[in-house]
Amino acid sequence: MDHAHRNLVVHRDLKPSNILATDSGEVKLLDFGVAHATHDEQDFLSLTVTGQILGTLAYMAPEQASLDAIPDARWDVYALGALLFQLLTGHPPFRTRKSEALLQETTTLEERLQTYREIVTTNPRPREHHRVAGADRRLVEIVDRCLHLDPERRYSNAQAVLDVL
Repeated sequence: MDHAHRNLVVHRDLKPSNILATDSGEVKLLDFGVAHATHDEQDFLSLTVTGQILGTLAYMAPEQASLDAIPDARWDVYALGALLFQLLTGHPPFRTRKSEALLQETTTLEERLQTYREIVTTNPRPREHHRVAGADRRLVEIVDRCLHLDPERRYSNAQAVLDVL
């Protein structure tokens, strides 16, 4: 992910099925099918997206869950936080029977995205990872910052996360 961000690419669909560990222990990021490449750093945070849904809800930053969202590396940072949360707890943040039922009740893409945004922005912040026995407190803090609702309060990109790790 750091390599992608350094090359001005936002993956936009970081999730367990898009990560592969090779027999030699290397980790590979797969499926750049919805990735967004830009030509220069000025474009990196300012290009618009038209008519394409980007990502998988359980790992999607709330601001990403919009048809007119502007691609941002902090989307991938949020997804990284969701992955780390899942590694600690066994499930992504905000995934409950109730949230799954609410999402199943939606009939349109716009309604599903709105419901997801409401689930993420109105429910209490995930805390289950704070109660995992033996979990490194600094890692828990990193997860919290990655999952922050305000993208300005998240790490700016993958390198910033690597720096604190």
